[in-house]
Amino acid sequence: MTRTQLIRFDHLLGAKRAELLRSLHELRGRLVADRHGDAMDRSRRAADRAIVLQGIDLESELLRRVEGAIQRFGIGRLAYAPTVTA
Repeated sequence: MTRTQLIRFDHLLGAKRAELLRSLHELRGRLVADRHGDAMDRSRRAADRAIVLQGIDLESELLRRVEGAIQRFGIGRLAYAPTVTA
């Protein structure tokens, strides 16, 4: 990879990380416990909650992978790194 490609990859990883953090914050905001309503309402909310939890699990796993790549590639440090050629 050239230095330019590494810097571009660095920026893409940083943008993806920010996107995932926003998404996780939004998903966690949906996990509001509401004990009101009849059995049908509670059942629907339980199903909705399960879907949100699955989304959080998936986004969290992707965030872990992105952060691992960021650590491997040294995000934020590439601008000062020596030239890398393939």
